[in-house]
Amino acid sequence: VMESTAEDAPKGEETPNLTPSKRKDVQEPSEKDEGKDKKEWKDAFWNFVGKQEAEKEDIDTSVSWKEIPYDEIRNQAAQDFINSRVQLVSQEDRENYEEKAMEYWDKFHKQNENRFFKERNYLHFQFPQLKLQEDGSSLLDGRVVMEVGCGSGSSIFPLMESHKSTFFYAFDFSPKAVSVVQANPHYDESRCKAFVCDIATSDIPDFVADNSVDLTLMIFVLSAISPDLMRDVLRRVHQKLKPGGSICFRDYGLYDMTQVRFLAKDNRKLADNYYVRADGTRSYYFTLEGVTELVTQTGFEIDFLKYDTRELRNRKRCVNMYRVWLTGKFIKK
Repeated sequence: VMESTAEDAPKGEETPNLTPSKRKDVQEPSEKDEGKDKKEWKDAFWNFVGKQEAEKEDIDTSVSWKEIPYDEIRNQAAQDFINSRVQLVSQEDRENYEEKAMEYWDKFHKQNENRFFKERNYLHFQFPQLKLQEDGSSLLDGRVVMEVGCGSGSSIFPLMESHKSTFFYAFDFSPKAVSVVQANPHYDESRCKAFVCDIATSDIPDFVADNSVDLTLMIFVLSAISPDLMRDVLRRVHQKLKPGGSICFRDYGLYDMTQVRFLAKDNRKLADNYYVRADGTRSYYFTLEGVTELVTQTGFEIDFLKYDTRELRNRKRCVNMYRVWLTGKFIKK
């Protein structure tokens, strides 16, 4: 399966955790921006849950990417909104979305190729083991890294550039996505093997030996898999990791703005916290408790797991967006 996307996933959703000195879009606003700040800013979250006026609050427009505490007030409002939206997509349609999952993602990649997702140059801020050392050396030298749901290569290529002595496996169940990776001028068969695999229903091929992988990336991928199949996916990853090997995990968190946006539209809810986009691709929203249960029941220990909650500013549209992700590292027992 693949990374989340499409109309309900703005490109800014994976913006890295950087300080203002590291990112242009979190610097102090320019004179040009000050004119925008005189306009009325709106909060997309409250707009979607129908409480824009009732819950209007001052919006700090001095930064575009602000880390904030997990917001219990928003969470309660989202929960109330979710409880009021109980209608599910029909059973027939749910089965259709599952049966044609690869077709929907393949169509997405044919339309977008490598143009939709920005390169994830921020992963080493989330996962220190991906960061180069002060002397330029890499903790991944001589190691094997595997990415589940590589998409068009937005994670794997920045890492290949930084870690010259690491071998990478990258797979996706979309043949088009894999062909985009293989066609990339930075793809090097001596350092990377990209292949098609539907890990939700099939074992990882034997050329990836059991107990041979040091680190697995699962970045915005588990959310695109049916909840009924998530444990099978984690067990297959567990089989290929070395004892002590790790998963770097990042995905959507409960009550993220995009979840309440789903609920503001009809015929999007597949199950609790599980939704379908207009293009047929799907997305699940995780809780700390849910992820903890998943990984501990499939042979992993949790090194860390946390919510990453941020407010993203769209200065052009004067819109504030509340984003929630989960980030974690899991170790094979």
